[in-house]
Amino acid sequence: MGSPFDAALAAADATMVATFGWPIRVTPRLKSTAKAHQPDPNRGVKEARGVFTRVPKTERLQGSRTGTQLNGMTTLSVAETELWLPAAEVARLGYEPVPPDLLTLTGRPRQPSYAITKVGPDDQGGLKLTLTVETAQ
Repeated sequence: MGSPFDAALAAADATMVATFGWPIRVTPRLKSTAKAHQPDPNRGVKEARGVFTRVPKTERLQGSRTGTQLNGMTTLSVAETELWLPAAEVARLGYEPVPPDLLTLTGRPRQPSYAITKVGPDDQGGLKLTLTVETAQ
């Protein structure tokens, strides 16, 4: 039996997903050294809802150098892209997504797709998925 805190947090998670969540489709894929990943026959395509975030930032190319900071170095615009799946949504999937599974935001225009590059747990049984843009081949 869970604690009152667990019940309150589960209700908060459900509200957060209902308010900020996007419908997603997870397409399991096998790891491959080839350019194209093959579908995983042991795990089916599933639908869920998750909270998608993309935070813009800039990165400097550091490289190997000595001396001053070289403030004129090349700067890149990047975006950290993540999706949070609460424990209830992970349970709906029936499996944990793993790299290089494909995640598609079915509720967004043009349904952008992302490859899962890293999976980390949260403190309540959910998952934080680090994503990278998947380009059409």
